[in-house]
Amino acid sequence: MRVRWKGPLALALSIAIGLGILAAILYYVGWRRIIREILALGWLGFLTLAVNFLLTFFFWALTWMIILRSYGINPPWRGIFRALLSGYTVSYLTPSMYFGGEPVRVYILAKEVGLPQPRLYATVLVSKLLEAVSLILFVLLGVFYALFTDHLPPIQRGSLLYGTAFLGFWVVLGILNFTLNLYLGTRLLQWLRRLLPWKGILGKATEKVAEVEREIHQAFRSFQLKFTMLAFLASSIANLLIYLRPQIFFYFAQGRVFSFASLSLLYALSVVLATLFWITPGGIWIAEGGRIGIFALVGIGKAGAVAFSFALKAVELIFVVLGLSLLMEFGLFRWRRRR
Repeated sequence: MRVRWKGPLALALSIAIGLGILAAILYYVGWRRIIREILALGWLGFLTLAVNFLLTFFFWALTWMIILRSYGINPPWRGIFRALLSGYTVSYLTPSMYFGGEPVRVYILAKEVGLPQPRLYATVLVSKLLEAVSLILFVLLGVFYALFTDHLPPIQRGSLLYGTAFLGFWVVLGILNFTLNLYLGTRLLQWLRRLLPWKGILGKATEKVAEVEREIHQAFRSFQLKFTMLAFLASSIANLLIYLRPQIFFYFAQGRVFSFASLSLLYALSVVLATLFWITPGGIWIAEGGRIGIFALVGIGKAGAVAFSFALKAVELIFVVLGLSLLMEFGLFRWRRRR
């Protein structure tokens, strides 16, 4: 099992740049105003956000558990949570559009259940595909609202539309590929193998990808489709919990209640921001700077937007610290050095 980690220098540079820009944002907004907004959230609001995160993790785990069991794999809940939390931590800390931790997630569960990794990769990809389909459905609500109201200038409206179309294209392509068993990934590698000199490496990669695509296709066959739809429901509940986070924060901090249309717009723009521009560990400054513009569309000031971002980070870092302890327990840092 091999995981591509960013070089230490590149990672340190991205953190330094992110912290520098974040400091400029804090100076621009005013750190005292941000602290006041965070304190206004109160302990009850913070605990409600933490429960929201816990439930989100539970439904992510439930989604994966349903898919695993549809493949005849019955790992313990403890193993699912440990693998999921470790993968989340790596994805959070590496600029990877929230997908960098999936190999770690597979590696840890493979150690827990003693199964070949290609089959576990298939279950993870099915889980991510269902998550993406659910996400796109929520995003489309925001896109529909943005396109038919005057909340967004034409340039931003076009960016949202094109960003959603880009994400939607790959999701639809993935569904067609795995439902119809088209082996598009395998065919692409076969084509590259004919063109490029690395025949041996590409040949082995082709075999692995073909095995994974074959395994994923099982999730969309008739006898497993009911499990796939149940997993999709669990994944949709997880996305709904993420969708509600701005409402939780600003209800407790400001007593504000958003309309369904406003929440949809916030969710859509936040997804595009996190998916296409997550280029620093933990989204340092990307999240804060982007949310200032996003929340301004629904009447939230700069301090409120940054305070919301910091409150999320405070909860996220609790899970990240737990994930780091698991990564050390599994010896993945030593394993990385051995590579």
